[in-house]
Amino acid sequence: MRWIAAGAAGMTVLSGMAMNTFADVPEDIWEYAQYEDEEDNIIYDFKEVEVAVPQEWKGKYEFETSEMSDGTGSSVTFYHTASREAREKELGYENAGGVLFNLCYSETYDFLDVLPNYQIIGSGESGVYYLMFPTDVQGYLDGGKIWAEWGTLADDNEWITENARMISSGEGIVDMDKVACK
Repeated sequence: MRWIAAGAAGMTVLSGMAMNTFADVPEDIWEYAQYEDEEDNIIYDFKEVEVAVPQEWKGKYEFETSEMSDGTGSSVTFYHTASREAREKELGYENAGGVLFNLCYSETYDFLDVLPNYQIIGSGESGVYYLMFPTDVQGYLDGGKIWAEWGTLADDNEWITENARMISSGEGIVDMDKVACK
């Protein structure tokens, strides 16, 4: 499976968006199909969940996958390309910000006690999917145009939340009737 995932990551370059890393996640949940809806919004159809980004984002963002540090899940981080590149150049290290939102998968729901800004989408076959939004500034502050563009994209959080949905529900671990979303 690891070789399949690595091959998929190496070949995945769609509409100017590259998946930079591909974590070793359960059942390749982050493999996706990409298409556009009738308003030209970009839809990512992952194994169990679907997320959309507004058509105004075209050419302004990228995404990458990673495993959670505690080993209980993984996520796809959508980030503003110009902010990340400017911050990396200034700070001298990679993955230096520009985050717009994360689409997360967790086998537990320990995140309920620690995350300040999330929205549960639903439960899948073996875990729960949720959106996580940054609580600190991720845009590049020293670049007026870059900062303004990041801000415009970051203002779409509510739209992102409204356009994320489960496409394959399962026997997930979260009883949505018992969870109070923040």
